[in-house]
Amino acid sequence: MSRTRLGILIVVVIGAAIAAVTVGGVVRDAGQERGRLLSLAAELEEERAALDQLEQVLADQETQLDGSERALIDLRNWITTIELRYPRGIPSNVYTEYTEAVDRYNTGIDDYNAAAATYHAAQEEYVARVDSFNARVQAAQGAVEDLKGLGGLIRQ
Repeated sequence: MSRTRLGILIVVVIGAAIAAVTVGGVVRDAGQERGRLLSLAAELEEERAALDQLEQVLADQETQLDGSERALIDLRNWITTIELRYPRGIPSNVYTEYTEAVDRYNTGIDDYNAAAATYHAAQEEYVARVDSFNARVQAAQGAVEDLKGLGGLIRQ
């Protein structure tokens, strides 16, 4: 769900809840319920902001991974070109540069795999937090619907 839709959803859910407990001003304990809903709105907004930050971290990590991948592909292509150019053995004047490139490539692969593992762990955390956030929003929507139903029943 986009950030804008998430923010709008929070405002709509909480706004509807506040309206439900204040329509006619006759629902019992409306002040407490309004306070609880405002607190919930603040918590949801805080979590949404945290999700936005985590989403940006993921985007930055993905950009870095893409750059690393391109650099590794370029390095691998250079290594392959050298191997194809000298099928009977790499001459000594190129061999040092070639072996250094192979070492950089192998180290780069290890670094890339570690960064990718970090990225995937952060992505899993993000998905779990979004799922939790969505469940809380659904629960808030249910509370709003319950309050709307009670609004008609508890009038003086």
